[in-house]
Amino acid sequence: MPVLVIHQGAKDLHLEPSQDKTYAYRIGAGRIVGRLCQDLNDAVELNQISEELRDKYASWIYKFNKEFLEAGLVWENTSLFFLSDISVKRAELFDTYNTLSVLTQIKRGLKSVEIETVLLYGVDKAFVQAVESMFPDATVRQRSSRSQKASLSRRGIADLWFLLNLLVVSLLNKFLPPQGTPTSENSTKYFFSFFPQTFDEKNEDLRYGQNVKAGDRYLVTLMADGMHQQLNSITYWKNQRKANGEKFVVIDRGLRVTDIFLGIKTWLRMVHFVYTRDCSSDFIFGLDISRYIFQELIWSVSRVARLIIFARALERVLRGLKISELTYVVFEYPLGRAISAVVGTKFPEIKRIGFNHGEFSWRFLNYFLANEEPSVLPPYLEHCPIPDQVLAEDQLTKEIYEFNGYMNVDQMQNVRRLNYLKKVKRVDISSKTLIVAGLHDGEDLWHAMISKVTEKPLHTYYFRPHPRGDNRYLRASRDAPNNLVIDLRPLHEVLSSIESVYVTYSGLGYELAGIGIPISVVCVPGRLNWSKCLDKRSDTLRIGLCQI
Repeated sequence: MPVLVIHQGAKDLHLEPSQDKTYAYRIGAGRIVGRLCQDLNDAVELNQISEELRDKYASWIYKFNKEFLEAGLVWENTSLFFLSDISVKRAELFDTYNTLSVLTQIKRGLKSVEIETVLLYGVDKAFVQAVESMFPDATVRQRSSRSQKASLSRRGIADLWFLLNLLVVSLLNKFLPPQGTPTSENSTKYFFSFFPQTFDEKNEDLRYGQNVKAGDRYLVTLMADGMHQQLNSITYWKNQRKANGEKFVVIDRGLRVTDIFLGIKTWLRMVHFVYTRDCSSDFIFGLDISRYIFQELIWSVSRVARLIIFARALERVLRGLKISELTYVVFEYPLGRAISAVVGTKFPEIKRIGFNHGEFSWRFLNYFLANEEPSVLPPYLEHCPIPDQVLAEDQLTKEIYEFNGYMNVDQMQNVRRLNYLKKVKRVDISSKTLIVAGLHDGEDLWHAMISKVTEKPLHTYYFRPHPRGDNRYLRASRDAPNNLVIDLRPLHEVLSSIESVYVTYSGLGYELAGIGIPISVVCVPGRLNWSKCLDKRSDTLRIGLCQI
């Protein structure tokens, strides 16, 4: 009796021996031990499948815009679909596309095998539903589960807390002095950013660097949508005084109580849409992903409602400024699209410049759009708002932007965030290796590397967690091998002596390969790898592939 076992998790799964022919698939660093299994995992093939399915999936997601329009989910000539997370296909937040790629690989691996029983460990209900649609004649059993990432109750509580903080902020603004105004009567270039998250001790933005000239100003938000940066009303009060003076304009100062009521109204309309829409068509590639779509829509309820509030404050502040150009990051995401929509609709005289900051690859779905989806010009009912111009960090990124319909894409001459490479002095190379975790995969990488670390007890491994990641897994680090050390030193100090680097999708991989450091790209089983190292492997770059 052919059996398929799918295990998701960072820890090992122990099974009893069986006479049944067993096929195994892993999602995460955990192994399946105790039973002889035929392994269906293949990292190279999985990444190839993700690129193969990508464009069809992007086009399928774009069709949801029609549902938004039919439900009247429109604001200021902009479809709210383009301000939602589902429209961006947030692969780092939701497993929707990863699951589609995984199940497609399993289907191909089994070919003509008739599976009678499917055993699922560590997956959520959305995954179970997709598997049941894939094996309608098989017995599907869920032996252990994990909670879903989004629920209306959790989002509702988070949104209520955020709105209460916004209400306090709107009241605090009445006690603040007027914002500084530029001494020049000429139009000024502005740079959008998040304060204080991306600013150094000199109040200079870490991303833009030398792009900000004398006379230019920062257009900043402290509260944003409560997701890109999380401040409460108390920390807002403390930080807004630092973002004062002629150099700064704070968007949150334009917030009004009426904006919050509009956000609540939008929230209720979105919830009604999510619970009344017909989900019977949420099938693609022969798989039922309606539970995944539901989660993405629930998350989008929060996002859209919060961005409506943000957009109202932004428009109010912009009306009091003379702006020639507005440069902004995250233009590929809902918040950046809200900026593109407000400026494009209300202030067409302002040139919008999208500033690339982040990693790209042909497998990172977030930045991919359907054919004919983007548009520079309003209205944005059937087209996604995009900037007039885009500044890309490198040639690969430029090519991906252009592939997705972005206009006037130029490559940057200098990338501020890469200045740390100039401090790296490779003078004392020794038997040490750096392991760099991404924002969302630290636990998997930690467990995946344990076996390699124990193979070389005399070799020192430095593990570098992501500073904004969920690093609770490090509480168990006291049980780690003695030669595995958590390292938080300045990066250029670590790089001066290390022999090689292991990464998953962290951008450090490609950056360090460029200065000659050997890189091993770790492919976590059953997980798409977004590293541009896989797109840029060549004879001149020492980049290897590590399948766990």
